[in-house]
Amino acid sequence: IDGQFPDVTRVIPTADRFTHSTDMDPADVIAAAGRLGAVSYSRSREVTLSSDARGILTLTATSDAGEAAERLLGSAAPVRKDAAARFVAGFNARYLTDMARFAIKQGAPLRLQVTMDSEQVTSPMAAFFENAGAVVMPLRVSPDQAAASDCLAALR
Repeated sequence: IDGQFPDVTRVIPTADRFTHSTDMDPADVIAAAGRLGAVSYSRSREVTLSSDARGILTLTATSDAGEAAERLLGSAAPVRKDAAARFVAGFNARYLTDMARFAIKQGAPLRLQVTMDSEQVTSPMAAFFENAGAVVMPLRVSPDQAAASDCLAALR
């Protein structure tokens, strides 16, 4: 195949770069992303995955039509001492759902690992299984989306 491709070492993060690890029920992620899809009707079908300082995970979607939030079964925790207590990351809902479906086929929980750069996740989110791995590129989270995610999470 001819063409220019990204440097693999920049696309697939190494374990020493991860700042946070999450464990989620993949069926819960699929159900929540499906319900939030009604609100997130933009082309990117963006949902925001965030954790609070206690490690509670929330999936949110905002658009002109409104806002919605789902608390996820699972937890998040910093894996490095220099990591912030919480994280916010935007992802395409379909890609997140595909990763969760793969976790179900593997018979494993969905353990996502992310790297936080300053205020948001800017490098790929990775999930590793016994015989495979998956990477999902993040979408930029605007300050308004991050604030909405915080507000909706606080209400839950």
